Amino acid sequence: MHKLKYHFLTLILLPSLISSISGQNLWRNTSIVGGFALSNQDRRLFYFPPAERLLARTPERKDYDLTLYLDKKVLKYGPLQLHAGIGYAETNTLFSRPFAHSALNGGTSKELRYIKRYTINKLIFPASFNINIGKLYLYLLAIPAIGFRKSIGDNDGEGRRFTKWQFAYNSIEINPGIGFHLLDRMQVSLSYRKFYFHEIDNVIFNSVLFYEPYPEFLQQKVDTHNPFKMWLTVGYRLKK
Repeated sequence: MHKLKYHFLTLILLPSLISSISGQNLWRNTSIVGGFALSNQDRRLFYFPPAERLLARTPERKDYDLTLYLDKKVLKYGPLQLHAGIGYAETNTLFSRPFAHSALNGGTSKELRYIKRYTINKLIFPASFNINIGKLYLYLLAIPAIGFRKSIGDNDGEGRRFTKWQFAYNSIEINPGIGFHLLDRMQVSLSYRKFYFHEIDNVIFNSVLFYEPYPEFLQQKVDTHNPFKMWLTVGYRLKK
């Protein structure tokens, strides 16, 4: 938790530090953006023997994402704009599925345990192409993400947590959306995830879910399964 606080503090203070060093005003055309998303759960259990019972006893709930990032307008040509940014995101799922705790703690045990909450913490580098139409704007947003922490609390009642810190590719999602300029500095937008290219997560996808030890699915480099996901974001421009 303390490390996450340091990440937020760095994100907020870094532009100011760079600005003071370079003598340039980096706040101009820069917004701080917060986002919240709800998505359908990835409930693929493939050939896991008790899959039917597990799905029946765990009604589907929504996963959710939180983001906080700095967004800067880097190019403008008439109504067309290009934005780029950097920030923090986390994904949380509450689907009580089996997971490979050995993928988190480096052990070899295959003891079956179930998720209570699975959190993935990420660095994100959002980039968007905007078209302004008065107070309205249309945009296409790409969000590349590098994961740096995965953490699971299991649901056995003992409060155990399994955590792994590692920088690695996590995903890229492509989101078309619509936004509105409110007041002088604020923007509100809605978007949905159209395309999703993500890692094969060996924490929740492993040989326990298959009849064979090395299934073809686990040999893929990228997964494109894309449960529906909707974003709400609010941005505040730091300087007029």
